[in-house]
Amino acid sequence: MNQVIRQLETSLNNTHYLVQVPPEFCFPQAVYRLEELLVHGRADSLKEAMNMLDTEMHRKRIKMSQDEILKIQNQTLAAAREASSADTASLLSAFNLFN
Repeated sequence: MNQVIRQLETSLNNTHYLVQVPPEFCFPQAVYRLEELLVHGRADSLKEAMNMLDTEMHRKRIKMSQDEILKIQNQTLAAAREASSADTASLLSAFNLFN
């Protein structure tokens, strides 16, 4: 554990390290997550941690897209049911006019 922390500190102090981190990981939450993956032993290297984080971020984007699609589908279904109810009510009203 201490060895991982020392490696991380050494990497953070190394200017070359900063060049290795792609821009998509240069925000506080990503840096924190990279550190967490390394410190807790889920990743053995910065490269592995970045790959894991990239996968996590991709899955989150996919989940958000799926949630949006589901929301639109539910709205469409509700509108279709409402329209169907209105059509049924109109048909019954018209039927009652002729009786």
